[in-house]
Amino acid sequence: MEVAQQRADAQQRAVTEHILALADQAGYGAALIDVAARGHAEAGVITWPQFARMVRAAAGGLSRRGLQEGDTAGIFVGDAVSHAVAVHAVRAAGATVTAVRPTRSAADIAAQLKAGRARLLITSAELAELAIQAAERSWVRQVFAFGEAEGTTPFDSLVQTPRHGQVHADDASGPSAGLAAEHQVFDLADLELGADRVAPQLIRRPVPRLTWRDVVVAAPPCGDPEAYTSLLDLALAAGTTVVAAPLAQVTAALGVYKGTAAIVPRGTDVPGLPAGRILAAG
Repeated sequence: MEVAQQRADAQQRAVTEHILALADQAGYGAALIDVAARGHAEAGVITWPQFARMVRAAAGGLSRRGLQEGDTAGIFVGDAVSHAVAVHAVRAAGATVTAVRPTRSAADIAAQLKAGRARLLITSAELAELAIQAAERSWVRQVFAFGEAEGTTPFDSLVQTPRHGQVHADDASGPSAGLAAEHQVFDLADLELGADRVAPQLIRRPVPRLTWRDVVVAAPPCGDPEAYTSLLDLALAAGTTVVAAPLAQVTAALGVYKGTAAIVPRGTDVPGLPAGRILAAG
């Protein structure tokens, strides 16, 4: 492995360590809210303590199933909550993430998995058929899925706590509270991901500074997968609440959850948000 790649992997693992340390100090506010599957009325919510426990438990489960330090795991999921949990579980296990570029081609996905030398793939139930087709054309030997899907192992089997608690949107629309003062502001420069790890547009223009008071509405994985991952890192490392919503529901979610920023595909118009609060994923 090249030195530059080793450094980038170490920096990404450091981001995960920062986020988990932040979660340990946080109160019981929402870290992640998933409106994609159930809608606003029964949004799935993961609090900061639940997120930390889930990530660490899943990391242990992945390790028990053979994922080792230096290995690569592919991530091909359908929402920001699953993406965040999977990314940090893989990193916490000491492995490297290759986030799959959104595509409908199994051959393209397989090519990326082979290029990244991935031996494990994490997907979502609605993407499982395509994920399995890609896995069969690559070196992937294990496929885990959020939800039930034939031919996959449930991601929930890696953890001992439920993935989502059921609450009403009105009870979970505020940002988390109780974060330590030194973690209240976190920007792209602090991440130290390197110019080769983020989308060019993030380097050319300022990225807004986020704090634990922000609520970031995130569309499903889109655009440049590394940029998308970096933007979710940015949001979680600041202690924000991340609301995962389908692209068509981003504007509505901003209203329901009092969102202050959004992660969307490049070129997406988000009514009600100034341009500087729209984080383009490339």
